[in-house]
Parts: sequence; structure tokens; C-alpha cells
Amino acid sequence: MDQSKMTFLQNVLKFSASHTEQTNTDDETKNEKREISPERRKWLSEALDSMSINPIDEIKKCLKVLESSDETEERRIEALETLRDWCEDINFAIDFHKLTEYNILTSLLNDKNPEIKALCCELIGTLAQNNPYCQETLLNAKFMPIILYKLDKDSDNVKVKALFALSCLVRDYEIGQNKLLEGNALDILIRTLDTSVEKLKIKCCFLISSICNNSAIKNALTERKLIKNLVNLYQENDHDIHEHILSAINILIDNNPKAIQQAKEMEVNFKHILNNRIQLIKGDERHLEEFEMASKIFQSLFQN
Repeated sequence: MDQSKMTFLQNVLKFSASHTEQTNTDDETKNEKREISPERRKWLSEALDSMSINPIDEIKKCLKVLESSDETEERRIEALETLRDWCEDINFAIDFHKLTEYNILTSLLNDKNPEIKALCCELIGTLAQNNPYCQETLLNAKFMPIILYKLDKDSDNVKVKALFALSCLVRDYEIGQNKLLEGNALDILIRTLDTSVEKLKIKCCFLISSICNNSAIKNALTERKLIKNLVNLYQENDHDIHEHILSAINILIDNNPKAIQQAKEMEVNFKHILNNRIQLIKGDERHLEEFEMASKIFQSLFQN
């Protein structure tokens, strides 16, 4: 049994036990936190492999906890984490929709606890990830506008998970990508680039690089002069995210004369910025990928 399966089944076993018998002693609680010995790990692996766990029953237990007003925050978080883990399986994700019609997600997204909101966004991303059925049903249930609002207005941790959810809703799914052309979705993405949270910037660059393969989105981002935001970001931010910014720039200017012209006409001298950076990192193996990408962009913009 691999480590991920071991951890997941341990969590399921712990969750299931805690909701059928709530008489753990302090000593038992302490034991749960101890490092598992190789012998006990082997025994637990064999026990878990041989035992029968009904996934639907486990999902229902989680839902019961989340729907109860009497449960502690800790137990609700535990239930939501377990539910998220179950829904990593595409079939269980589909079962989750059939069981709930996603009704519980709305209240969780509006919970007063930021951790609950963040976990709910993560659950939505898990449901949608590589799962066209859930992508379609989540979009039909109008969750994209809610996720976009969380990305724009909520706390940083919720924003990170909301961006994950949004990415999963649209990845390799043209209908979902076209929904980004509605309202202010693309404006929210561009604003997200200005965050002080590096992880959020990187993930936003990844998403922009991905959706720019959609020509309609690429054109819409060009009309919004995204290239200027990306160049300013490249100029102002530390070097750890330069490669990701350049990747987004490279895809945006590819076969896009208007974006190329915008890059050349910027008030800041992108040619100068790029050339200085290329000279600075030339020969430095730590920045090899950035050097190659920067050189490619420089050639595309200023040498062809």
C-alpha cells in the first residue's frame, strides 16, 4: 500500500471511528499522534486492505456532520477534509453530486470560518479536476461566479484555493473557459496578478498560460493589455517567479501581432529590461529555464 493510500485510509478509519464511538481517552488521543512503527504500519496496512469500507456510507457520515449545527469546528473541518479525499476518485465525485446536488457547498462557501471556506473551494476543485461531468454540473449550478468573488474579495488562503477551484473548472474544458469571457472574470484574474502572495501570482500565471490557448480568451486579454501587467510584474517582482511570468508572456505574444506591438510601445523599456536580465543570468544554471525563455521572447519581439 502506498503512503497516500495509507494516510487516506487512516484518516477515514479515524473519522469513521470518531463518529460511531466518541469515548476516546486522553491516552488514546495521545497515541494517535505518535509516529507509527514499521510493524504497526504493516499490521494497519494489512488490516485496512482486508476490511470493507463503504464509500457512500463514509460520504454520508461526512455530510451529516457538515449539516449539523451541533458539531464543533474541528469535527466539521475533519469531515470536509475526509470528503475532499474521497472525491479525489472521479466516481465518488460523481456520487457526491448525485447525493447532494451540491446544495451543501453554498453554505460552506459562506461559512464564517475561513478554513471551512478554503476547504470548500479545495473540494470544488477536487470534484472538477479531470472530471467533465462535475465540471459541467458545477458550472450549471452557477458556482463559477461565487468562486470568482472569493478569488477577488476573500482572505489570501481562500483566494489560493478559489484559484485552484477555478483552474479545475476550466482546464481542458472549452465551455468552462468560454464562461470566463462573461462579466468581469478576466478582470479579476488580471487583478489577482497584483497580489502580494507569491503562490497566488505563480498559480495565476499558470492559469493565464493555460487559458491563452483559447483564442477568444487570448484576444480578450490582449484587448485588456495584459502584456503591460505581465511586463510590470516581471520588472517589479523577485526572481523566483520570473520564469512563470515569462511563460505567460510567451504564450500571449505567440502569433499575436497586437500583443507584440503593445509590448514594444510600453512606457517602460521592455527591451532594456529583458536584455539586462539576460546578461545578468547568462551562464547561471540556477536560471537556465528563465534565460532560455527570456532569450526566446527577446528574439521574437526585438530581433525578428
